[in-house]
Amino acid sequence: MIRDNDGDYQSNCVDNYEDHVADHIKVFSDADNSRYTFEVCMYQDNKSVCDKLFSGGKIKKQPLEFMLDNKAEAAFRLVDHDEENLDIPSYIKQAIAWINE
Repeated sequence: MIRDNDGDYQSNCVDNYEDHVADHIKVFSDADNSRYTFEVCMYQDNKSVCDKLFSGGKIKKQPLEFMLDNKAEAAFRLVDHDEENLDIPSYIKQAIAWINE
């Protein structure tokens, strides 16, 4: 399972699932509580790209604030972005590697 830590990794990602984790079930999330949701992780890992994609024109909010308030639109813009590769958060890379083992 891939999930946000919602600001409390230990409680939300470790303690909540301790009775469910097994060889074939694992929880992946960023352990840094300041990286509490996917959009924050993507912004921090791809700041220059996100600053370009989510500022100017009709966008009046700061890029991260725009991403958090417009999650679907932000996701579509990131998927359509092709100027440079995006860095994927490490917990998602770990989940993909684990699935492919």
